[in-house]
Amino acid sequence: GGFLDKNGGQNVGNIRIYNYRTGKLLQILKSHTNVVNDLAFSKDNRYLISGSGDTTAKIWDVRDNFRLKDSIKSHTNDVYATKIIKRDSRYFAITAGYDNKIALYDIQKRKVINYRALDYKLAFLAVNPILEHIAVCGFGKEIKIYDYHLNLITTIYSKTKPTALKYSKDGRYLIAGAGAYPDIVNIYSTYNYSLYNSFKKHNNLVMAVNFYKNYAISGGGENFEIYIWNKDTKKIKTKIAGVGGSIWSVGIDGDRIAWGNSYNFKNQN
Repeated sequence: GGFLDKNGGQNVGNIRIYNYRTGKLLQILKSHTNVVNDLAFSKDNRYLISGSGDTTAKIWDVRDNFRLKDSIKSHTNDVYATKIIKRDSRYFAITAGYDNKIALYDIQKRKVINYRALDYKLAFLAVNPILEHIAVCGFGKEIKIYDYHLNLITTIYSKTKPTALKYSKDGRYLIAGAGAYPDIVNIYSTYNYSLYNSFKKHNNLVMAVNFYKNYAISGGGENFEIYIWNKDTKKIKTKIAGVGGSIWSVGIDGDRIAWGNSYNFKNQN
């Protein structure tokens, strides 16, 4: 297993592959010429796809030592969300970006076979392989649900600006963060995409969401808090929060740890 680092700075566009257990850097993938906005493996780890501010998405062959297999150049602005799906034993790339388009790319035929143009920039994608549904959202107050051919199934209208979409592992639920006030995390039932539950503890943007067993996980707010809460009852299991200040000193006494974020340096010269 490995994990990915979307690197910036002088090495902008580089993708770093690490061994997850040891933290050892295994490989650096070089091809993008701007920041990498999104990375996703296919469910069977056959391919890795990356989306970039250079307006391209790139497909990497994991089994062939992460060889660059293809570059998708159909977008005219930043590619912000990428996924790979498998349909009838064939692989397809789903890409969405700031040109307001979601596109379906046939990896075997090396061409876009369908796309949809919306009225706003797109930044988030989620894929439900059980139902073969695709959820997409961006800078509008709605979530579009498509099938694997990009036929529209339904539109979820929201009082929030949905972000950071994620399906539950069993495919029964879709969770969305919030990109603007009101800062509400919503869970939808995929049976008919009706609102299942709303979590209202965050007090600022919620840009990260996920599921773990029967729990929802949401991260955001003014103190960068992470809530782990029961998706059915909304009862909070754990809250992790920071104060947002720089730590200048840390002290350990036995099994206790203390830290301070005040700075009091006097120039001795």
